[in-house]
Amino acid sequence: MNNNLDPHNNLLLLLLVFFILSNYSIIPSQCKKPTRYSCGAKKATYEFSNTIDNQLSTLVKLTYISGSTKTTSNYNNGNPLFALAQCRGDVPNHICSTCISNAINVLSSPEYCKSQSDAQIWYNYCYLRYSNISFFGDIRSLSEFIIANINEVKADFSRDFNMKLTALMDEITLEAITSQNWIGKGTRVLSNNDTLYALLQCNKDLEYDRCNQCLTIAKTKLDYNKDCYNREHINSTDD
Repeated sequence: MNNNLDPHNNLLLLLLVFFILSNYSIIPSQCKKPTRYSCGAKKATYEFSNTIDNQLSTLVKLTYISGSTKTTSNYNNGNPLFALAQCRGDVPNHICSTCISNAINVLSSPEYCKSQSDAQIWYNYCYLRYSNISFFGDIRSLSEFIIANINEVKADFSRDFNMKLTALMDEITLEAITSQNWIGKGTRVLSNNDTLYALLQCNKDLEYDRCNQCLTIAKTKLDYNKDCYNREHINSTDD
């Protein structure tokens, strides 16, 4: 999906992921195909394009160390480049780095966002955005997309699923907004002995109140989306 971006649009990444899987593991191959991407409408100057190439290459090294990074850089005429690379909180750093590397290669290709001054891309495990206008900590404009598993929770334990999911989401929301990395995650054992996994995460450029606000909005959208009731796997992103 390729949507034009208003360069003044604000950015927020929020991940809500919950599973009903007894065995869950990180699969490196899921770093290959993007879930979604968007390109800005404005073409980048030659100098800015060079800065994009040089600056984004450093993000791969930084995410290998920390799992996420945000950065600014000046190019020839003093105008900055803003970039954010972040991975899901349960993804090992080496897979995070691979995911960001793939994201950079995709955005830099002619079929995607090459020579654009603003671009962003989502994968299952990571997110990347760059722009010539600062988007750090700004959530005045929100959009979202929801990906739901087609499998429904069996009727005989859907009530148990929804009750435990609600309690778990409330618990890990508090964990997310009070942790240094804006991540909350946890599990619940269901009545059929399956395990419910949940993870919430905000961008690390957000302040406490912004992260809390976004998590609240995202959970509300899932609650009122009829296609998300009793689903085994839901992935919701506000941006």
